[in-house]
Amino acid sequence: KVSSDIIAEYEYEKWGGICSVQVYPMKVTDILDEWDEMHFRRREIVPISKAISRIRDEQRPSLEHFQKLFC
Repeated sequence: KVSSDIIAEYEYEKWGGICSVQVYPMKVTDILDEWDEMHFRRREIVPISKAISRIRDEQRPSLEHFQKLFC
C-alpha cells in the first residue's frame, strides 16, 4: 500500500538531464520470488541504517526522514 503523502523530494543529474523525484512511503506485505527486472537488478533486504549508508548523497535525506517518521 502506497501512501499519498510525499515524505521527500530531490533532483539529480542523469543521462544529460535533471530527474525530479518524489518519495512516498509504501507498506510491503509480500515479496515475490520473481519480478520483471530480476535479470538486471539485484535485490537485498537490509536494515534502514545500512540502506542509508549505501545510497547517493542526494537520496540520503529522504531515507533519514523515513527513518525518523516510521522506525
